[in-house]
Amino acid sequence: MTGGSRALVARGARLVPYLCAAIANIGIAADLPVGRSTSWGSFYVTYLSSPDPIPLNALFALTVTVSDAGNHSHRVGDSAIAVEARMPTHNHGMNLRPRVTAIGDGQFQVEGMLFHMPGLWQIFVDVSHKGVTERAVFDVTVE
Repeated sequence: MTGGSRALVARGARLVPYLCAAIANIGIAADLPVGRSTSWGSFYVTYLSSPDPIPLNALFALTVTVSDAGNHSHRVGDSAIAVEARMPTHNHGMNLRPRVTAIGDGQFQVEGMLFHMPGLWQIFVDVSHKGVTERAVFDVTVE
């Protein structure tokens, strides 16, 4: 390899991390769960919405996963959740009451969600486990 070729390869090698990061971000964000720790930090809660993004004035569902805060890969299988959503600036909630179904191994299906107004909504996921209840709050802006 000539000196010019080595310099070209070295410059290309410096670009590889940036190219990989750019490729990894193309079209993947919609498939990543949104996650938050609960109020006292005992649990880590994630959700995926279907459809994604959350639509205005149309039904959507959430798949919620409850994990140990110290080890996100360890699901809290014997937990229970309750879900509600509110518009903090309007001081009202949804017109529908969502249905929560345990799938197993710390996962839940939440159906019957509907955001009937555009703006900031907050999804509240209350996690109960062994006599302790903590809340995870997710801010969602619907347009």
